[in-house]
Amino acid sequence: PTSAPISSRIYVFGKGGVKRTAEEMGVELLGEVPLEVSIRQASDVGRPIAVSQPNSEAGRLYAAIAKRLIEKTEPFEEVD
Repeated sequence: PTSAPISSRIYVFGKGGVKRTAEEMGVELLGEVPLEVSIRQASDVGRPIAVSQPNSEAGRLYAAIAKRLIEKTEPFEEVD
């Protein structure tokens, strides 16, 4: 099988496909993270890319998505 060069981007859902689908569904697109072997490798050894390589493109993207989720989340009320 042929494979794309490591530096190229492959759009699994077509270029702009995720954004388009989010718009069609009326949901906010929190971010797009590239499919990289390093993400899987880091996760496999229990060191997520956001922790093991926080300054990488993927690490920064995960951090931005997490920040957006925190901003959108309302605090839970304590239940007695």
